[in-house]
Amino acid sequence: MKKLDIKKLQNNIEYTLSQDIEDCTISGASVSIYNNGATVFEGCYGMADTDSKESLTINNIFRMASMSKPITAVCIMLEMERGHLDINDNLSKFIPGFKSKYVGKVEGGKLIRSHPASSEIKLLHLLTHTSGLLSSDEIGSMQPVPQEDNATLEKCVNYYASNILLSDSPFERALYSGMAGFDTLSRVVEISSGMSFDEYVKKNVCDVLDMSDTTFTPTEEQWNRIVAMHDQKEGKNVTSPVGRHTFDGVPLTHFAGSCALVSTLHDYSHFAQMLLCEGCYNGYQLLKPETIRLMRTPHVPDTVLGIGPGETWGLGMRVVKKDAYLCAGTFGWSGAYGTHFFVDPVNDLCAVYLKNSRYDGGSGANTARAFEKDVMTALLP
Repeated sequence: MKKLDIKKLQNNIEYTLSQDIEDCTISGASVSIYNNGATVFEGCYGMADTDSKESLTINNIFRMASMSKPITAVCIMLEMERGHLDINDNLSKFIPGFKSKYVGKVEGGKLIRSHPASSEIKLLHLLTHTSGLLSSDEIGSMQPVPQEDNATLEKCVNYYASNILLSDSPFERALYSGMAGFDTLSRVVEISSGMSFDEYVKKNVCDVLDMSDTTFTPTEEQWNRIVAMHDQKEGKNVTSPVGRHTFDGVPLTHFAGSCALVSTLHDYSHFAQMLLCEGCYNGYQLLKPETIRLMRTPHVPDTVLGIGPGETWGLGMRVVKKDAYLCAGTFGWSGAYGTHFFVDPVNDLCAVYLKNSRYDGGSGANTARAFEKDVMTALLP
């Protein structure tokens, strides 16, 4: 285990962020790094709104996009610890419409049934992006969900069960499911717990981890603190309105565990600290240590298509196998609007980076990779 050189860490981060702001790569970003039991660095840089020139502060709220997924995964694990489900359960145990799914194929420019899936979808497949359900490929893109069926989590998932053709049979290929996989897991939590997913997240995660600004449905006061969406036009910073949506195109009545949470730097840092400390936050044991270890364990064999040499899937998060800067076993995830976090058990650290931008988002964002480098190169020898 290594400790961070705080001065070098500060210099690394401030240099990178100042360059990114000057180049209009970002309008602003908030960062927090926790190491050896304490927050060793946090800061807010740039603007919360490029139109008003409002400075970014610690109280600003960000659209988390796919960094909602690890929270949904924790909810599934809570339900497993309570004996309500098992990750190896068939999805049809909770939603019978998923029992007999077909794989699709494109023929003559049209999507048609190809063959029955070789096995049923399990909760494990959804957690590891190996279910084939609305994967990020041509078959997935050819199956938009009608607006009326996107109104609530229940309607949306019932539509998936009744209408969607799979891209692959479960566990044939690891291919990201941007919304469907984790929305379906959110619906399973509703069924297994008897609570709406927004209520479940608030009561079982946010309230116990001191995450008071993490929500699917912001109050008026919280809307006023949500950062403007950043974009570039002719090399200059501009805002790109999202409206009263926590994620583009998702109604506030649809508690999308895949993408629709908002949060602050402090709130999500508490969540990351809980994962680092094997389920414990501020003396409260949210999940058992063995459950956290299960979440950060690779669950997809290297023989499955789509798994590369550098990273694989744990439960709801990527797990690093080999990287230029990150240690093997580091885990975490990112969001389409540029949010990013990682947890490094080897060096007892976790780090959170928040921005909201129309470009350079997701797991391959340049800002995410630069942040990882800035943190990890500040470790003392």
